Amino acid sequence: VTVVSLFALLIRLVLLHQPMGHDESYTSVIFAFEPLYKGLSDYHFPNNHDFHTLLVHIVYRIFGPQEWAVRLPALISGVLLVPGGYVLAKSWYGNKVAIVTAVLIATFPELIQYSVNARGYTLMAFLTILLLISANYARLHKNSAAWFLAGLFGAFGFYTLPIMAYP
Repeated sequence: VTVVSLFALLIRLVLLHQPMGHDESYTSVIFAFEPLYKGLSDYHFPNNHDFHTLLVHIVYRIFGPQEWAVRLPALISGVLLVPGGYVLAKSWYGNKVAIVTAVLIATFPELIQYSVNARGYTLMAFLTILLLISANYARLHKNSAAWFLAGLFGAFGFYTLPIMAYP
């Protein structure tokens, strides 16, 4: 899984410096680069993925308005999908399916593209995987802390995108 995750990172790093698209530019300038209270309270347009906006705001404050930095939360989430998908698939189906899952997540073109796009989609996908892992663990082990984590991941996912209601 480590090798596949490193491969996923390398693929994504190659595309990290492509020109910014409209949605990610709009999100950065209108929401993330503003004072935090403005960026997190403005939902006049569903372009604002609030939890992602918070993370971009933090990275912006640390590194400045660099394209690679603005894309860092999506990149990290996109790479973490690989081991997360592996863990989830292994708990449900075993090691062979988990390896195939990790490879597919690492190489699927849309997941690569969303990983280098300063938007909240890979963050929501990663939070969905964390929710499913923790809920499955809680179900199997009757663990209250795991149920709490499942709720927390669901809340963060919903704060990222309201469509988190589906997962």
